[in-house]
Amino acid sequence: MDPSKKIKDHMLLTKRVSWTMKGVVLPIDKKRGKTKPILSKRLKKLTENASARILVFKNGAGQDGYEITTSLEEKQQFLDQCTQKIKLAAPARRLYDWQGDRIRDLRTVPLLDKCLQNSTTPLRGPVWVSKGEGFIPSGAKTYIQGVLWAINQKLTPARIYSKQVYHALNGCTRKVTHKGLLSMTTGELYKISEDLENLIDELRAAIKKHNGQLSKLGPQLQAEEELQGALVSRPINKFPSGTTLPKGLQLKVYRNGQSTGEVLIYINMKVIEKESGSDKFMMERLLQMICQRLQCSSGYHASGLNLSPTRLFDENGQEIKNPLFLENDQKVWVSYGEDYRSICKPFLCVRFDRVIGMMEQDQKIVYKTSLEYDGPLTGLEKCETWEVCTEFPENYDWTQMNQICHEKMDMTKNYHFLQWKKDPQLVVYPSITIENRSEKAASIKKEQRRNRTSEGVSKWSFSYMWVFAKAGMIICRAVPQLCLAVSDQQIQLKSEGNLNLEGYELVVEKRMRQSPHQQWGFSTAGRIYSMAYPEMVLTYLGEQKLSGVMIQTDHQLHLESCSVDGQERNRSLEEEVSANSPRKGSHEQVCRALEVQLVPGGCLEGDKQLTVALLTKLEEKHPWTAAQRWAIKHEGTVKPGQWKHSKLENPLWNKLTYMWPVLPDGDLNEEYDWPIEGSLLPNAPPLLKPTQKSHVGYTPVRIKVLKNGERDKSRILTVTGPDIANMLKKTCTSMLGLPFAARRLFDENGQEQTLLKDLQRDQLVYVSCGEAWMDPNLMSVEQKKRFRLNNLTCDVALIRSYCAMRDPRGLVLEVVGNLVPGAKLALAECVVSTDHEENTCEADKQDHLCTATTEEDHCEDGNIVNDLLPQPKPLKPQQIHQQQFQFQDGHIINCNCPWLVVGVAGTNARPGTEVTLVEKKADAIFQRWTMREGSRTFHLMGDPDLVLAVSMPQIKLGDGNSVVEVQGCSIILQKYKGYSNGVANQKWFWTPEIKVLCAFYTSVLDKEITAANQASVCTFCICKTEELDQPGYCITHASTRQRTVVCLACARALRGQNVMTKLHPGNPFTCATGRAQSQVEETGPFKCLKVARVNLSTAEAENSLACWEEKWISLRRETSVQTISREVSAAKTQLAVRVLAYRNGAGYKDGQLIIGTTFSSLLTACTQRLELNRPACRLYTADGSLILTVSELTAWAVNEALQEHKSQTKDDTQSEEGRPKELSEEIKEDQAKVSIPENDHSEPSLPRVTPEDLKSMDTELISLIVKNPIEIWVSCGESFMPLTESNKRLRLQQKQWLQKQKVLFDLDTMKHKMRLLQGRRVGSMGPANMVPTKSPIQPVVVAGGWTEPSPEEVKLMEDVQSMEMHLSEVQAVLMKESPSIHSKLASSQRPLYSQPNVKRVLAYLNGDFPDQGTYAWGKTIQELLESCTARLKLRCTAKTLFSPDGEQITSWERIERDMLVCVSLGEPFMTSTASRQKVEVRANYARVLKEQGHDATNIVVTSRINLQPQVEAPSPFLALLPAKDINE
Repeated sequence: MDPSKKIKDHMLLTKRVSWTMKGVVLPIDKKRGKTKPILSKRLKKLTENASARILVFKNGAGQDGYEITTSLEEKQQFLDQCTQKIKLAAPARRLYDWQGDRIRDLRTVPLLDKCLQNSTTPLRGPVWVSKGEGFIPSGAKTYIQGVLWAINQKLTPARIYSKQVYHALNGCTRKVTHKGLLSMTTGELYKISEDLENLIDELRAAIKKHNGQLSKLGPQLQAEEELQGALVSRPINKFPSGTTLPKGLQLKVYRNGQSTGEVLIYINMKVIEKESGSDKFMMERLLQMICQRLQCSSGYHASGLNLSPTRLFDENGQEIKNPLFLENDQKVWVSYGEDYRSICKPFLCVRFDRVIGMMEQDQKIVYKTSLEYDGPLTGLEKCETWEVCTEFPENYDWTQMNQICHEKMDMTKNYHFLQWKKDPQLVVYPSITIENRSEKAASIKKEQRRNRTSEGVSKWSFSYMWVFAKAGMIICRAVPQLCLAVSDQQIQLKSEGNLNLEGYELVVEKRMRQSPHQQWGFSTAGRIYSMAYPEMVLTYLGEQKLSGVMIQTDHQLHLESCSVDGQERNRSLEEEVSANSPRKGSHEQVCRALEVQLVPGGCLEGDKQLTVALLTKLEEKHPWTAAQRWAIKHEGTVKPGQWKHSKLENPLWNKLTYMWPVLPDGDLNEEYDWPIEGSLLPNAPPLLKPTQKSHVGYTPVRIKVLKNGERDKSRILTVTGPDIANMLKKTCTSMLGLPFAARRLFDENGQEQTLLKDLQRDQLVYVSCGEAWMDPNLMSVEQKKRFRLNNLTCDVALIRSYCAMRDPRGLVLEVVGNLVPGAKLALAECVVSTDHEENTCEADKQDHLCTATTEEDHCEDGNIVNDLLPQPKPLKPQQIHQQQFQFQDGHIINCNCPWLVVGVAGTNARPGTEVTLVEKKADAIFQRWTMREGSRTFHLMGDPDLVLAVSMPQIKLGDGNSVVEVQGCSIILQKYKGYSNGVANQKWFWTPEIKVLCAFYTSVLDKEITAANQASVCTFCICKTEELDQPGYCITHASTRQRTVVCLACARALRGQNVMTKLHPGNPFTCATGRAQSQVEETGPFKCLKVARVNLSTAEAENSLACWEEKWISLRRETSVQTISREVSAAKTQLAVRVLAYRNGAGYKDGQLIIGTTFSSLLTACTQRLELNRPACRLYTADGSLILTVSELTAWAVNEALQEHKSQTKDDTQSEEGRPKELSEEIKEDQAKVSIPENDHSEPSLPRVTPEDLKSMDTELISLIVKNPIEIWVSCGESFMPLTESNKRLRLQQKQWLQKQKVLFDLDTMKHKMRLLQGRRVGSMGPANMVPTKSPIQPVVVAGGWTEPSPEEVKLMEDVQSMEMHLSEVQAVLMKESPSIHSKLASSQRPLYSQPNVKRVLAYLNGDFPDQGTYAWGKTIQELLESCTARLKLRCTAKTLFSPDGEQITSWERIERDMLVCVSLGEPFMTSTASRQKVEVRANYARVLKEQGHDATNIVVTSRINLQPQVEAPSPFLALLPAKDINE
């Protein structure tokens, strides 16, 4: 057979074909072949889309079905979609077909009949969904009846059309009514007739099928009718009193920071409570269920710090930590690790209120009310219909006082008004206010409804939008005749810290040219200042309390303190402020979120809320500078993309689409399309890129450092740092080369230093890794003994680990836990007994099969079974079934459960994969094993290079207390190693008599070499000079270029120093470490012991271990006895402090008793016990004193104790002498001599004790004082919140809740009354009246009747609406107050540590698709490669990074954040197409090799003398080549 025949035929065929306009034309004797798919059947099956459409009905219904597209493999996902589509009250649980049988697999759902299909995609079904109840056949009956009716509707026209075709074929043209049939040919008519006959047959078959199914449902339908009749007459049993019904929840889930994209999720709380115990586990289970439901929703993608939800928030921004507090239909927001993001932000907008002029006692008074108009509202928002008046309109018709108004206006001020041209009686007063709205509102009406804004704001749609002109004007977008301006009214504010702040009110005025009060400037710091007052800027005032007065030029006004909600006012004025009082030049504080209520006495009868004003500019580093920083949010679609022209350093502005009119140099940005249109937002981020804040409170100090106990002063290093923590953590550890992180500092006297301010410049200190201070003046011999003791401890630990693993006996394969699929496998002691004679015979048989290199090995192999199988022990029936296995047909089958075999789950078998119990499958190649009797190994049939092996225990270097046990080790896959020794964990033997699989079935020498390699012990200690076939490496020295062969343990100790090459099996050697003349260090893997002097052979291992342990104990006792007195004298006793810690701002709630000796330990304990979100960094006492050290805390406690003792002594003195009504003359004379201010009633206090004074005080007295717990308040960086504030806030909250309960009760009462009125009106069924009119279009109008509500009902409806509006306003105030403190605290946060330069990239494996990648992190190339190895689960370490274009990445600067990189294991860059082509070549090669044999792949080319070519059959091997190569 000619292997190249197919290629030659193909080449000849390409020459004979010709190209035409209709495509390729083949020769006459050739026909078009069948197109073969490129993908194989297996790959094609994997890439097939398993989704299908299923027709679903609710249980008991047969109409209004739903088509649901789902995957046939995901039944639970299909049930969740049914719950949402059908809107079930509980989660869907069961599926039924029309026969009532339960459907357990979606692939068993049949297809609908062909005549019922409505699309090219096949439709399956029908399926009935149940919430857990049984099948209701009435739904199937309704469905079948509907289908029969639809089929009959199709069958009747088909029959009529068939008769018409029959008449047309027979020539009866008179009977043909469809004229289109007369124009058809006979062939077309025959084809139509054939199609109609097939259609009629299908319809008749479908009718027969559905009628038959309907007859089968007869007994079930009859049983259902009987059951319904029985239910009518049967009483329903009551549940017992202690029975708890399952609780279901329907949650409305949103993404964090968004108000759209609602996802309904149904939760069964009974399942959560049953599966989880504590609140923490219940919350984790709830988040897991929410994540599963969200993954089924459209447009799902995780964003944040995690890939699954980790936190839940309610509407108020409070985190939900207990699922039992959730309510039905509650709205929750999902977070992936980030904090709560509010959906609303404050915007500067214009408020429109209606003003009404009244006549009171012949005086004209103007009142301000809400914007309500009885006439038609058409055209109110059109600016052309309004006229701006600089004073109250003169053509206004003043009326008598006949209604109650809200607020009286002071007409002595220069107010500007808007008058409607169509109705002069409609006058509107515009003012400036702050409105909370969402940035991404779908419509203004929805937004205003959500924010509960006033009616005055909602009348104009663009009240929050402004137009910024180049001239400096800020024009109102709703009414362009108006602009933002500064009034002449000066205000003076007073904060809680008795700091006076002065400024001016903001108003809306008519546009005037060259008016400095209407012109504004924009600074480079994000502030907006007035041209009339350049030293003052626009400031946002929020929700905290301020008191203020308005200063006028000629008379004085009184000061009145107002609360946030404006409920009450003081009746009398206590203070008077001078009208011409000078303003102070500097103000220290201003509140970032303020809400001021300023009321001029005698002018206004209501309260006026001030939320924005023009105040003095603050310093840059002021904590509330953000209140004076503004941003322009791009709005509208007239000029899209304006924000892209911003030239700002902070990238956050572009991310939020914010704009700023000026450049960093102060000039206007000419790239904008002026004028700019947008909204104004306060609290904007800084314009400059934020820099890292330095730690405050410590001055950098330069000091000299040495290792602990170091005597050589020439090794002194100089370091400089801001504090001790950074100096120890970053500098000293790396510069001194310490084995562990530096933790403690000692001076030359041995005293520990905790503060940098206690050290002098260039002072010498000693750095410790946590151990006590070592005096450098000690003898060098003692230091050497300590060093030798530490090294000997590590070496003895290695020898102890080796002795524990060197001879594992009686260990067999056992199943951990129950016999179920997925159960893990491990080694355990054999519990199956056997006779000693049978074991001996089996050992003799196995001795002839096993190969050995020496006669000694043969003797050892003859007794292997006797050693592995222990003596008979009492049987344990519960473990016998877990240890017995049967090896049959390549399967390792469990004897008790024959359907469970030993294998790998899935098809991803690689070294290190854990082997478990799996369900037996006949065609699964990763469940079948090949036993090689020569090597005693079990090879995986899917990958013969992988064998069954024991995962040896890991050894911790230097840990002498840990006990190493081979028993209990897991079973994994390892790459086969062909060595004779050192691979004992891969040797197995199956004993047919007792049906157990014995581990470590090999010689003693092999087990000892394996244990030595695992315990990092040189193999020269076991075999000495005997050459063995074992794992090892060949070292090439850089200087001499000589080669040395060492064992695996020595190679680990020498790695990184020389070039190493791994030795292949079959090269016996002895380790060069123990030789006399060797270039390798004689200690090898040990630290102090020499390899040649350690004898760990079979007979001497235990003796050597006992000898070295005795020496180690002796050296330890000797060292401790000599230095114990010096260490005790040098050690510094730390005084333990007891504190009662509370959260900052929580008052005396949830205190925790904490004991610590150092300040850092106290902070760490407070962070853990109080469950703080961030590390604690500050401590405060009850009086607000900041505590930064333990000494300061102790000094404060001593001062409090002395002050308390003094007051107690005074009380005792007064109680002894009594309480006389009149003081004696001597006491009066003493009081007269002492001059005490009137406002100071406190007595002279005792002198304060400082931390430095504690050293001179009595230690016992300090211990007695510190014994009592000290109350402290823990802060994460925010300032101290006084205890009075928390108590006041709690009382205010209780008062607000009582008011809310009363309003809710009244609201329910009115609603009930309104329902009664509606019921009476509908029940009366009163007729309507026909009222005649003069209109020719509608001469008669229907009036009255039972459909028209009564006046009482209308009035009651208005009262209900007004009360609901009041309730919403109260709730809005509560929502604003709750996050005010947190926002203030969050503004003063500073980073505790500097963030590392970590970058995140999206990495995918070389040859795979980029969408199969995952995220990896790192701050260097090597760290990123290690992260990619772990995240992608690679079989070996990643070595190279490529860009998507194939360019190799070698520099860390080329890697950008969130960059797409390709990870390679060392091979060149390969695209996904090349990878598939490579797989295709291998598959074709294997297919040809299997079908044609080995000769088919051998192509031989020979030259011949005959010029006429002899055509032979081509080789199938040429099918491996691509098509373009074949053509060539």
